[in-house]
Amino acid sequence: AVEGVVTSEDFTPKWRAIALDVLLILLLPSIILSYNWLVFPEYIEFVALNPHDVSVITVYGHLLGHVSPAHLWKNVGSLVVYGLSLYGLALWNIEFRWFRGSFLSILVVVPLVTASIMWLLAPLFGGGGTLIAGASDVGFAFGGAISVIYLEYVRRQLRQTGAQSSIVGLGLFVAVLLGALLWSSLRLELSLVSHVAHLAGFLSGFSIASIGHRLLTNVN
Repeated sequence: AVEGVVTSEDFTPKWRAIALDVLLILLLPSIILSYNWLVFPEYIEFVALNPHDVSVITVYGHLLGHVSPAHLWKNVGSLVVYGLSLYGLALWNIEFRWFRGSFLSILVVVPLVTASIMWLLAPLFGGGGTLIAGASDVGFAFGGAISVIYLEYVRRQLRQTGAQSSIVGLGLFVAVLLGALLWSSLRLELSLVSHVAHLAGFLSGFSIASIGHRLLTNVN
């Protein structure tokens, strides 16, 4: 583009960059599947998060361990579907420059936030037998980030052109995504501890995405 002139090329990611981002989205699900295929299920206690005994290994290792095939495929499916949905919305809403930093921040920060909250609430869980395993907190974080993109889209549309049918259509899509995420969690009949972790993940993803968007806006 000519210096000082903004063109559509400035807001269009190259196919190589898109391929890299898709591979980034599929990285964690691939690692989780590889772990569960190559490691015997009885070793889950080595990576599961114990709120009474938190370590660096279990802070991030709990993303790998899963208690059942249903639990495994639900989380892997959520990471793929919501990761790709988040990226698709970011591309459509011209937020792709924000995506990679926020995505990596979610992967790094959310497990740490989950572990910290579980450690603070450990006295409420009774003895040391409570273990937390699975990557559902990251899936819920993607849901929180998707909510931020939608709210930003609504704000932008209302400011520029007033309410449009696309706001309703995209709102229904986001509602279905978040509803399916919540329903799949409730359907597994998880413990209160797991639901606290899910809420922490959602709020963390929402916060990270909000901060990332704000930083991008200030830079521009």
